[in-house]
Amino acid sequence: MKVTLAIVLICMLVYIAMIHSQVNFIDVYGFSYNNMIYKPWTIITSIFVHADLNHLISNMLVLIFFGVAVEKELNPLEFLVVFFGGAFVGEVFSLFFYPNSIGVGASAAIFSIIGVAILLTPFDMSIYPYIVPVPLGILGILYAIYNIVAMFYGGNPSIDYAAHFGGLIFGLYYGFKRKGSKKSMITILYLTVIILVLYAIYIYLGK
Repeated sequence: MKVTLAIVLICMLVYIAMIHSQVNFIDVYGFSYNNMIYKPWTIITSIFVHADLNHLISNMLVLIFFGVAVEKELNPLEFLVVFFGGAFVGEVFSLFFYPNSIGVGASAAIFSIIGVAILLTPFDMSIYPYIVPVPLGILGILYAIYNIVAMFYGGNPSIDYAAHFGGLIFGLYYGFKRKGSKKSMITILYLTVIILVLYAIYIYLGK
């Protein structure tokens, strides 16, 4: 919990500094190919900069629910490896799809945490964004499906779905290594069956 809350606090403080500064934080501290070449520190600074209040709040709420759960399974160093590793892999993916765009936000890092949570803490609950409690594993898979569909079939042009996808892959990879391939596949199978059953019930009741 401590690492998650520390990251949330840093992101909040950076946002407060951004809205009170004359400097364009996105241009100066955001990630892009040019910034990576001439300002390599933006590989890290871009993670903590958010475009607006809605971007910040939505990211931090997801991070809190998934991060607190994952912290119960990983030590602080492991958690930071997943967080920053997912962010860096997400940035690499982003370069292939949006080389000329400037990206900011912790989304790729958070998707890495989501990937780990799907495998290690699938039945911990989140009340965001559906108000009612939803198991993190199911919510994580739904996030992944939505992101993949949006990435290949069009979505919000201001969202870097490629970075999310890269972060998710890193998190799943870490989760597979930590839990083992067989147990991980069984977990994903169970979660997929639950989602399909719930969807079938939803369709049936909607008739």
